[in-house]
Amino acid sequence: MTTKNKPIAQYRNGNLKSSIWQDKPAQDGHAATRSTILIQKSYKDAESGQWVNCRLRLFPAEAARLVSVLQAAYDTCVLKRID
Repeated sequence: MTTKNKPIAQYRNGNLKSSIWQDKPAQDGHAATRSTILIQKSYKDAESGQWVNCRLRLFPAEAARLVSVLQAAYDTCVLKRID
């Protein structure tokens, strides 16, 4: 029987979901725990009618920078009323 890896936490808001994964890659013969964050957006393709999942895998430091640039983009859209 094989065991499938599962995320240690998941968060969802509408069609957006984030999952936190941990793995233990070998580095110089030593196991080290490393976390990654998987961001997923699901939507139905207008032409084919098929569900599509877009995924982006980030390290925690990259996720923090992504939050920063997303906030700046959101603020620009709201302040300039860009749709």
